[in-house]
Amino acid sequence: MAQFQRGNVGGTRYILIERIDDSSSGGSLGGLFSAVQKIGATVGLNKKEDYALLNLDTGKQYLLNIQVDGKLRTVMSNCRKRNAVVNECRSSNSFESLYSDVGRNWGHYYWKVNWYNTPTGPVAVTMENGVTDAFLLDLSSGKKVTAFHRGLGLTTLDSVQSPDGKLAVMADWMFETHRIDDALAHLRDNPDVNTPGGVKP
Repeated sequence: MAQFQRGNVGGTRYILIERIDDSSSGGSLGGLFSAVQKIGATVGLNKKEDYALLNLDTGKQYLLNIQVDGKLRTVMSNCRKRNAVVNECRSSNSFESLYSDVGRNWGHYYWKVNWYNTPTGPVAVTMENGVTDAFLLDLSSGKKVTAFHRGLGLTTLDSVQSPDGKLAVMADWMFETHRIDDALAHLRDNPDVNTPGGVKP
């Protein structure tokens, strides 16, 4: 199980799981996900799918194109100035961090997936393919639609649910906020990326 769970676990019965490169994990969730990864490789699924949403009751899983290594930050230390633009550092330390020096660490999976219990059922909001795409995923039917796409990447992604269950999704790029006020209607009215006519992730 991923260390940080941003979504509504109790209301949706979904948790986020993380691939672990450990063959000794046996019957754990990590072992279960490793088995799914091996199956995925045989049918050509993207090798970056290091996370999945898992239904606690049925075992149903949705693989997400989010990389595990994005959660790490590296900080250099024991540095001395070599010239006006270059420092020489003798050591470095890598660690998992939700934040960087300038705000959220957008490489971390925590900021890339959130899931909600909505009037139409559980729905996930994900940032995948690095920072290129934001998707809406119906966790009941498996329908997945593009919310935002930008080849040069999204700067931020966020979502908010109102007390009546309405879901809004916002993404920033080029110093502008782009917003889908009714994400559930957007999910209903747009084509599934996994079917002909949909935009492939």
